[in-house]
Amino acid sequence: MRYNARTGRFIMKSTNYRDPAQDPDFWVDSQLSWAGAPGSSTYKLNAWYYTFGQFSRYIQASAIRIDSTGAIGTDVINVAFKNPDGTIVVIVVNRTPGPNGSNATDSNTSAKTLKIVTPDGQITDTIPGDTVATYKWSSTTGNSLSRSSWSASASNTNGSYTAVQAIDGNPSTVWTSGLSEAAGQNFTLNLGSSQTFDQVSLNMGNLVNDSPVTYQLFTSIDGVNWGSPIASGSGTNNMTNIIFASQTKSFIRIALTGAQPIGGPLRRCIGL
Repeated sequence: MRYNARTGRFIMKSTNYRDPAQDPDFWVDSQLSWAGAPGSSTYKLNAWYYTFGQFSRYIQASAIRIDSTGAIGTDVINVAFKNPDGTIVVIVVNRTPGPNGSNATDSNTSAKTLKIVTPDGQITDTIPGDTVATYKWSSTTGNSLSRSSWSASASNTNGSYTAVQAIDGNPSTVWTSGLSEAAGQNFTLNLGSSQTFDQVSLNMGNLVNDSPVTYQLFTSIDGVNWGSPIASGSGTNNMTNIIFASQTKSFIRIALTGAQPIGGPLRRCIGL
């Protein structure tokens, strides 16, 4: 096993520490293999032992599972947790499953470039094949607002892809306008009551190449009087984090200010 203190990664497969001919049981479904009778002979640590280390080293007691999604069509999978001290831990696996889902063989999985996208920012890294990697950071954003009283509307909606699907907390559902992106199109969120907030994150979920081309963000007490925009900018793929001075308002509106042809990288779906 190699440990990279800079990235916090345990590298599961390396010719520096493992010779398949000398350690043929490395991928079997047990944490160790005994050379003779269990408990009374020498042993070798297997992949499961190091995999368990990804969880036991960084995930604290009473940590909670938090939602995370992966890119469509890759061998990279992940799971994420929030620790009691507020730190976030993401464990990522880059490994092609063996026959019938077995882990008992070398898969010779290729290296992958991955991007972890969060309300705190984005992390880009290259993860070698047949590797489990752990990423941990201290979150700088506060807790998300409760969605229980939220409602939403949009200037355009494509069939059953309604605005409420952008705020239902389900990463597999989306809202889409069904139109080419154009200035003036907008999405309005009703928080249900006056709330205090200082960031809006537009989460594209599995649609990793999507983003609003350019936008303005407005807030309102009554949903009628909007005033001047409090933020503006260009979207970023995966997730657009919009940070601004703290607001205590009941309504949020995101209005597009640029154009993007339909069929381009933006599929017009927004999660808040």
